[in-house]
Amino acid sequence: MAVHADRRINVYRGNTPFFILPLLLWLGVTTACLPPDPEDLDSADFIESLVILSPPGEGYPDPEILQDESLMTFQTGDGKIWLARLDPRTGTFVSPWGREQLIDTGGAPLSVTHNGPEFGINTAGWRLYYARGTAFYSQVWEAWISGDSVRTRPLTSGPVHNNQLATQNANSPEPLQILCVRKDDGRENIVYFSTSDPSSEKWVTVHDQQNIPVRWARGGRYICLRTEAGQLSLLDTRHHIQTPVSRDAGSKTDPNAWSAPDYGNDMLMAAVLDHRAVAVYRDTGHPFWDRISTLTIPADCNRDRMSSPEPFLFRGKSYLSLTIKDSGDGPAEIWIMGVNGKYRERCGDEMIRRRADPEVYIGNNHVFVYYYLVPSLELRRWKSRLTD
Repeated sequence: MAVHADRRINVYRGNTPFFILPLLLWLGVTTACLPPDPEDLDSADFIESLVILSPPGEGYPDPEILQDESLMTFQTGDGKIWLARLDPRTGTFVSPWGREQLIDTGGAPLSVTHNGPEFGINTAGWRLYYARGTAFYSQVWEAWISGDSVRTRPLTSGPVHNNQLATQNANSPEPLQILCVRKDDGRENIVYFSTSDPSSEKWVTVHDQQNIPVRWARGGRYICLRTEAGQLSLLDTRHHIQTPVSRDAGSKTDPNAWSAPDYGNDMLMAAVLDHRAVAVYRDTGHPFWDRISTLTIPADCNRDRMSSPEPFLFRGKSYLSLTIKDSGDGPAEIWIMGVNGKYRERCGDEMIRRRADPEVYIGNNHVFVYYYLVPSLELRRWKSRLTD
């Protein structure tokens, strides 16, 4: 197994730990009973459960992954935007520390923008979107690779723009669209625009940093929207028409929607419910969507607030990665949950730490989950129990 420039935490997770090998030899056990040397393995059987990916003393906060291309992007503390390739067998970086391609410099501080670089993709390929500037003034930029060079251009101007999110649909010929925060006279508004005409911004809602109000639905046409009343709706950007999703009790936030093959390819939407659960809704053609499940905090989790549910598909089934944390800046855990409530997995070691922003990558044989620690911003990769 090729060892890249990352730090291993669990060196071996096989049937026979290394520390008892001398004892086995002393007892006369034949070498045929010993686990194979990991360097000789040509499959994904030997993969550490937990690996540190960022360099010692440095952090890669809020990375994003483009599943179709096995790519990760992140911004370092010096404002540099990087592109890295992921090894689909191990989930680790192909190049040392993942700093394979420098995309740009001058990224606005993440402590202000609250969001690192993001991927967008359509039939024309993928591009990167990020906030460039200072703590006081930033704009949304676009970057792409053309031949052996990186090309960049600003998309917005005028008032401060940041916190960008791009559409992702590799089968769509439509121009990429960007959601972002625009600051207007002391108020933050969420707007969206097409990259083919960035100056034509359309208003969506007022921004609330404490309760995430919008995200793109998977597929790129719709915006998942939290209304000021705490209910959910779906905004069709093709016609700029908004339709309701929920009307049940409880305040919802962090909405995320996707087409679910395990539910007849109906669209599902997940959202945090009163900070203590995740409600999942299904579009069955009724005026309001049906709530099909309510995921609660596991009994063996000592945290009390759920946040940031993000959907992913594995073996044709729908799952969510999410954070369960204490109020304020207390400890936080990363979890994977099946939408039907039948699968739950804590991702990471047993240490009490503050973890943030899980991202999922489906490798050749394993589901890998990435998150970073606070305040060190150390990036970690967890090998899930979800395996082929």
